[in-house]
Amino acid sequence: MCVTLVKPAIKKRKKSVVASMASHIVLIGPYLAGKSTIAERLSRRLGWSVYSLDKEQERYLKERTDYEELQRNRTTWGLHSPEWQSYDAYVVERFLTEYSESAESCIFDFGAGHSVYEDEKILARVQQILAPHNVVLILPSRDQKNSLRILLDRTRKLGKCSSRSDQQINEFNRCFIQSRSNYALADLTIYTEGKSPKETCTETLAKLDLSS
Repeated sequence: MCVTLVKPAIKKRKKSVVASMASHIVLIGPYLAGKSTIAERLSRRLGWSVYSLDKEQERYLKERTDYEELQRNRTTWGLHSPEWQSYDAYVVERFLTEYSESAESCIFDFGAGHSVYEDEKILARVQQILAPHNVVLILPSRDQKNSLRILLDRTRKLGKCSSRSDQQINEFNRCFIQSRSNYALADLTIYTEGKSPKETCTETLAKLDLSS
C-alpha cells in the first residue's frame, strides 16, 4: 500500500555544503525518471564518479546475519512494508558510509525504492543519513497526472513491465510520485519535462551552485 498525498510537504533546502566539505550529490526519484542519465551527464560536467545503489544493494544485504530470513520473506513483505524499508535504510547507510568517506566528490544514483519510507522513525533515520549531502529529486513534471503519463509512456517504449496493465504501472509509479518522504528528503526538485538531459544537468548544477 502506498500513501496518497495531494500536496506533499516540501522540506526547505539546506545551505550548500560545497564550501565546507567534499560535496556529494544524491539523485532520488521514481523508476525511469531519468536519474541515471542525469547522473552520467553530471559526472561528465564535474569529473566526479557515479555510484549506483541498485548495483550495490545485494552486496550489503548479504553481509547481514539475517540475510537468509530476508531471502525467505522478501517476496511477501512488499516494497512499502516496515520490514523491507528497514533493510533499505540499512543499505542506504552502508552505501553512503562506504563511498562518501573519501575526500573525492561523487554522485550517488539511488533506486526508486531507496527514498520511499512510510514509517516515520525509518524516514527520520534516513533524513539524518542524507543530511550532509545535496539531495535532488528528479520528477518528469510538476503535474502528478502528467508525470504518470510520461512514466507510463517510457515504460511501454522500453518494453518494461510487459505483463502489467497500464493501471498497475500507474499505481506502482503513483507510490513514488506522491510519497511524502521523497519531498521530505530532497533539498530541491528538478522537473525534466520539455528539457534535454543537457539542459536538466545545467539547471541542476546552477541550483546547487556548482555551475562554475
